[in-house]
Amino acid sequence: MQVQVEVGQLEGNDLYVKVFGEQKKGGFVRVMEALNCLGFEITNVNMTSCISLVSYVFIVKKRDSENVHAEY
Repeated sequence: MQVQVEVGQLEGNDLYVKVFGEQKKGGFVRVMEALNCLGFEITNVNMTSCISLVSYVFIVKKRDSENVHAEY
């Protein structure tokens, strides 16, 4: 199964990041590290799992002095 990611704007510098896919060992830590490397401060996390699937919803805040660059 391919991982699905959705990002949306909340208020100000706040965003939500939804990640849905198969539950894998170390997956949560990798997502947290990736968000940190992109310059986000994680302010809230919600995790839901069922059998082998997992859904993470992160509320993140963009650090004021950093720009985020997306690569396609």
